[in-house]
Amino acid sequence: MVLLRPGWEPHYDDEPEIYPVACLGELLDHERLPDGRYDLLLRGTQRIRILHEIEDDKRFRSAHYEAMPNLPAPETLGVPDLRKRMAEAILPHFANNPSARDQITSLFESELPLGSLCDIVSFSMPMPLDFKQRLLEEPRTLSRVISLIEYWHPQGRRPTPGFSAN
Repeated sequence: MVLLRPGWEPHYDDEPEIYPVACLGELLDHERLPDGRYDLLLRGTQRIRILHEIEDDKRFRSAHYEAMPNLPAPETLGVPDLRKRMAEAILPHFANNPSARDQITSLFESELPLGSLCDIVSFSMPMPLDFKQRLLEEPRTLSRVISLIEYWHPQGRRPTPGFSAN
């Protein structure tokens, strides 16, 4: 799974540029649509860096890639506290949707590693694609978690400066 670089729309049929960091995925399900396209359900399994694309006559793009390490947060940094801080930043955004809030809460209460939890939440939340791409490109779990907390926590967001007559 790879994100097309901005400005791809007029060049879609000409293989527009892609970001160099992508996500290796496992195909879980598919459905053929009436117009011949497919709706795919994928599960991301690993961050990858694309080395180069493979030229062939397939209907989809292929590439040679290398796995990117996922650098876990050191246990000395208080991983349970980071989970709690992330939950405090995210859960208020589901106050009007109890079903989704319950699902997200169960993720925070699960045994998922902190990096996986951060990745699932990052994928699920409505955020600008360029921010999601930056999170994908960051191999350090701690940096991803802090970025996500700062993005969603009210004290973590910087207010937009107002007009100044000076």
